[in-house]
Amino acid sequence: MTLPFDPKRIRAYEIEVGAGGQRLGCKFLLDDGSLVFVHESEITPEIEGLMPSLGSPTVGLRHGDHNAQSQR
Repeated sequence: MTLPFDPKRIRAYEIEVGAGGQRLGCKFLLDDGSLVFVHESEITPEIEGLMPSLGSPTVGLRHGDHNAQSQR
């Protein structure tokens, strides 16, 4: 399975959590400043394994940015 983006382009990521505490998905900031949102149902084992290699998630990663793109 392939990633929806080149992992070398990731600069930061943030885990989106709902009001009940469940993970909704992950937002990735790419080197060109764009945001890519990957919904929880679309997080593959490849993405799950990539996140720890990036270090700790970024808190407050450009919330509400109009450049956010859903991978749905």
